[in-house]
Amino acid sequence: MADDIWIFNFDTGTTQNLTNDAAQEICPMWGPDDRIYFISDRDGRMNLFSTDLAGKETKQLTKFTDFDIKFPSLGKDAIVFEQAGYIWRYDLGSGQATVVPIDIREDFASGRGALVDASKNMQSVNAAPDGERVIAVARGDLFSVPAKDGTPRNLSRSSNAHERDAVWSPDGKWIAYNSDATGENELYIRLQDGKGDAVQVTTGADTYFYRAIWSPDSKKLLWSDRLQRLRYVDVATKAVTQVDHDNFGEMQSYDWSPDSQWITWSRPEENGMPKVYLFSTIDKKPAAVTDGWYAAGNATFSDDGKYLMMSSARDFKPTFGAQEFANIYRDMERVYLVP
Repeated sequence: MADDIWIFNFDTGTTQNLTNDAAQEICPMWGPDDRIYFISDRDGRMNLFSTDLAGKETKQLTKFTDFDIKFPSLGKDAIVFEQAGYIWRYDLGSGQATVVPIDIREDFASGRGALVDASKNMQSVNAAPDGERVIAVARGDLFSVPAKDGTPRNLSRSSNAHERDAVWSPDGKWIAYNSDATGENELYIRLQDGKGDAVQVTTGADTYFYRAIWSPDSKKLLWSDRLQRLRYVDVATKAVTQVDHDNFGEMQSYDWSPDSQWITWSRPEENGMPKVYLFSTIDKKPAAVTDGWYAAGNATFSDDGKYLMMSSARDFKPTFGAQEFANIYRDMERVYLVP
C-alpha cells in the first residue's frame, strides 16, 4: 500500500490527505512558502513534487528518468538531495536544480609509503624439507624466514603484484607460488635463496588458481581452479596436462604418489557423494577407486606408496531423535586403506 502525504491540525485534531495518489509519496517537507515538498514516483522515478496546503495544486519540480531522488533535505531557500551519485541543489526561487560541485582535498595518508610490520599480516607458512627455514607469505610478498639462526629474506619485493600460496619443493631448491604480476594469476617458481629472477611456468590463466602442490621428484606442480579443473604442469617444459574437469564442483583434495607417477583426488558427483579417483601420468587415464554409494575424500598415499588412504562415510548406525522423530546419523566416517 503506497504512502500519502498527510497534514494534522493540532487545533481541530483532524487529518487531511494532501496527495491521495496511487504512487509512493514520502519525505514531506514544509517549505517557507507554505508549500509541502515531497518525492514521488508518479512518473516511474522518484522525483521532487510540491503541493499547496489545500492539496489542490500539485506540481512536479524535477523530471529525472535514470535514477531516483534520495534523502531530500529542505533549507531556507533550497532543497538538497542525492541522485545518480551526485548531490543536487534545487533552488526554491528559480525552480532550477543544479549539481553541487564537491572537491575533496585529502592528504592521501593511506597511500603514502611507510614501514609496515609484515609479521602482523601473515597469510600462509610452509616449511622447508629440512625444517631449517619456512617460506611465509605476508602482505603479498614472499619471505624466507629461518627457524632459529639466520636472516629473513624478502624473495619477491613486488609492490606491484600479489604473491600467495607459496610452497617449498621437496628437493629444497625452489619456491612455487601464485602471482598476478601479469594482471592474471599464474604459477611461478623461484630459487629459495632469492638469487635470479622468478620463472613463470603457466600462461593464459582464465580463472582463479588454488594452491599448487609439488610432485615428490620436484618436477611437476598440481593444482585446481575455480573452473573445476585439476591440472599439472611440467616445470621444465611448461607443458600443462589436464587431469580432470568436473561439472558438479571444485576439486579441493588432491595428492601425488611417492614415485610421482600417480595422482589421486576427490571428485564431486551429481548425487552429492564424492568419489576418489586415480590418474597415471604415464598413460594419462583416470580410474575411479570408489563407487557412488558412499561419500569418499581426503585421499592420500602412504609413505611407501603401497596404500591409498581416504576417509569415507560408510557407517550407518542411526539413533532416533527425541524431538524431531527422525533418524540421526553420527560418526559415519572412518579411514580406509586400498592396496
